[in-house]
Amino acid sequence: MYSVRVGAVNRAGAVATYDTNGVLLDNTKPEMHWVYVGIFAGSDEDFIDGYVIQSDPAGIKATWLGDDTESGIAGYHVAVGTTAESNDILDWTDVGPDKDKYISGLTLNITDPVTLTPVYYVKVMARNGAGMHSAIMTSHPIRVVDQDKPGIVIDGAAATERVDYIGVGEDSDYQKDAGVVTVQFAGFESHEHGVTYFDWAVGTTPGGEEVQPFIMGGLIHEESESDVPGNGLASTGFGQAVLPLESGVKYYTTVRGITNGGNILESTSDGFMVDQTPPTIQLESFALEENLTQLLPGAALYQSEVDSLSSAWKVKDTDCPIKKVYFSVGTYPYAADVYNVTEIQSLTGDGTLPTGIKPTADGRPNILTITAENEVGLSTRIISPSLIVDVTPPTEGVVKCPAFIQPLSHGECTWTGFHDDESAIESFEFSMGSEEGLEDVIPPVSLPVHTKKFLIQEERLAYVY
Repeated sequence: MYSVRVGAVNRAGAVATYDTNGVLLDNTKPEMHWVYVGIFAGSDEDFIDGYVIQSDPAGIKATWLGDDTESGIAGYHVAVGTTAESNDILDWTDVGPDKDKYISGLTLNITDPVTLTPVYYVKVMARNGAGMHSAIMTSHPIRVVDQDKPGIVIDGAAATERVDYIGVGEDSDYQKDAGVVTVQFAGFESHEHGVTYFDWAVGTTPGGEEVQPFIMGGLIHEESESDVPGNGLASTGFGQAVLPLESGVKYYTTVRGITNGGNILESTSDGFMVDQTPPTIQLESFALEENLTQLLPGAALYQSEVDSLSSAWKVKDTDCPIKKVYFSVGTYPYAADVYNVTEIQSLTGDGTLPTGIKPTADGRPNILTITAENEVGLSTRIISPSLIVDVTPPTEGVVKCPAFIQPLSHGECTWTGFHDDESAIESFEFSMGSEEGLEDVIPPVSLPVHTKKFLIQEERLAYVY
């Protein structure tokens, strides 16, 4: 230590002195004790298989310590490179006297797991009060891995019984079972820490626990999965629990993967609903009949058209989408001997028979069967009334009338033998003319089907049945 004294003497002989604080001569370099990466001061470095592993591609956490017993540490300089000798990522930068820092603004590529390149090194130099720099101290190599990633979660048990359970099956938005919840999950990854355990919950809100709180029970993992990120638990599996469910309520399943670093990787399904009611089918018309009271099974309808069969209906399901609708036409209920079972494209709302369907015209009934099935497999089947195609007139019977009628007396006409094997007789029509084929004496009169005679009187007509 050297000190300088300066004295000033005036003409009266008085002396004033000033002593400096001293100048310390330091001709030795400071010394670096350590450089740790992936942590700040006060934590322990995780050094695994010769590398420090991190998932941050934009910066590096680092802490260091240098010492100088003469002039102390004035500051540190930091550099980052892909080798212990290079500064190709960050050139030497003065970071001041801080002993730890998040080195930001970097662009770090993912380290290839096969070639183990690139890796990154943090280099630190200490600068003492005399401006001298220490030797460079280099950190352990840093591997950059993918960031933690939550997986996907779906509802339903589809494909959970396959032999090689990799990935997930098909998501189910509806189910008919009101007592079981099944969840599938895949893709939870933590390359940095690994997943140490999974738990799951069921709620009526996304991420909720209203039905089942987060528990680890009921989950099964695909343990044959290889190359699990971070050497943690398998990222694929499914779970099942017996829970009380209600129709019309939407439920959500949530799966969490907890990493060895304490991070929570959480994903929630898009939800599912319970449906225990089948679709409804309303027959709106069949042939020419549109009166709903006449469109009932067992009723009989008739038409003379032989080239086409028409019908319209409505299919509804308020709880679950319709999966398929199909129809057939047969000569007895649910049969398809007239027209084969055919699926149609209109799954909801109005539906109609396609053109070109010809009914049987041999006197046997034509019965339409319509079936609708929803997403959970519940189905409804209805049949139409019987439609008989009748292209022949009734069989001609025998009519008997008196050959002469006296004035002011009456005559009686009777008939028998009229019948129709296909559509039956609906009514009779009676008329009388002055010559065969004419109707100039008694114009046509419609008579009920049970009428068997007609009384003819002067100035009035009467019929008896």
